[in-house]
Amino acid sequence: MTTIDYNDGVLTSSDRLLTEAQSDPMDMLPTAKLLVVDDSRMMRMALIRALKDLGISNTEQAANGAEALEKLTQESFDVVLLDIEMPVMGGLEMLTVLKQKPRGFAPPVIVVSGDDQIETAVACIEAGAEDYLSKAFNPTVLRARITASLERKRLRDQEAESHRALIAEHERLEQTQRRLRGELDDAANFVRSIFPPPCDLPLAVDWFQQSSTELGGDAFGYHWIDDDNFAVYLLDVCGHGVGPALLSVTAINQIRTDGLPNVDMRDPGAVLSAMNNIFLMTKQNDLYFTLWYGVYNKSSRTIRHASGGHPPALLLCPDGSGEFSVRRLIKSSFMIGAFEDEIYEYETEAVPEGAILLVPCDGCFEIEDTAGVEVTYEDFEEVMRCTGDQPDALDGLFSWAKARHGPGPLDDDFTIVRVRL
Repeated sequence: MTTIDYNDGVLTSSDRLLTEAQSDPMDMLPTAKLLVVDDSRMMRMALIRALKDLGISNTEQAANGAEALEKLTQESFDVVLLDIEMPVMGGLEMLTVLKQKPRGFAPPVIVVSGDDQIETAVACIEAGAEDYLSKAFNPTVLRARITASLERKRLRDQEAESHRALIAEHERLEQTQRRLRGELDDAANFVRSIFPPPCDLPLAVDWFQQSSTELGGDAFGYHWIDDDNFAVYLLDVCGHGVGPALLSVTAINQIRTDGLPNVDMRDPGAVLSAMNNIFLMTKQNDLYFTLWYGVYNKSSRTIRHASGGHPPALLLCPDGSGEFSVRRLIKSSFMIGAFEDEIYEYETEAVPEGAILLVPCDGCFEIEDTAGVEVTYEDFEEVMRCTGDQPDALDGLFSWAKARHGPGPLDDDFTIVRVRL
């Protein structure tokens, strides 16, 4: 802060430095608007004349603090020149009121007083005044103090404007995030809407699906190809987000709508070969997916199955004692989209009465537990062998995976389909 000049009218060294260094802020003087507050009309006129000599012609005046506060609520000022001793409301009382107002309500205040006591100057500064000047002031000192106050106000105004801009930008970003969250929710709801509902007849089918993010890359389906053949399929696109979700929906629709021309949908190998050429990763922004596809023939009680890089499906077979044995259904080849014209083949498995088919994604077992130990497919297989026939087995499997993983969402999408054959 500038050195206080009490009554000798001498330009202090700090004022000289400010005057020399603040040539640009002085350009603000002709456009500045000041409020002169003093109970003496003669003193107000003297200050206004001095301001005009400095190039400041836009001034208002008030006879006391109360009148000045009223003007401050109605008009905008750049600097207030304030007397201390005034009737109705003195300068210190006015400063106290201003200090309680919201930030930015009042412009900088320079006390111009006939009281030369340093205690008075300190009290004014503590009450919120920017500066203190004796009424026996030097015009150059007055100009320096006003210029410094204008510069401080300019910086405060810039800070306030930056703060307002940050608040507006923050609100804009929050609105954008809310909109994007809404759109992601809509997209996730759409993806889920294409999943077939659980059913009881002629086959009992249920499923569990939980994406690790708003939009996952898993998709599945099942439908009767004809009166004797039932297809069930699950695919898992690499990655998460909009791109993988779009690919998963497009690919699953290709199967569920029988959209593979000249392909026998009862032949899992032919289906995977056709899907591979349609969805080459070089044409899908380097995205690929794994796919398990099976066809159950109810007359022969057999299931044909093929896999493109997908984990094995499980066939739980009752052993007559209330327990189940487990068969892995896997005839695996490369992931879908890796190599053009890849030939996929299928295998056939006999299905005993009361068997249960489980088609999982890798998110059902590729889990790192709280100790950093990887859960294995064998762990998953044992859980399903013991619980796979229970009504809440799929929910229980998800709870088991969450317990092994620990706090927070799973690292990958969790999807499994169960068919009682």
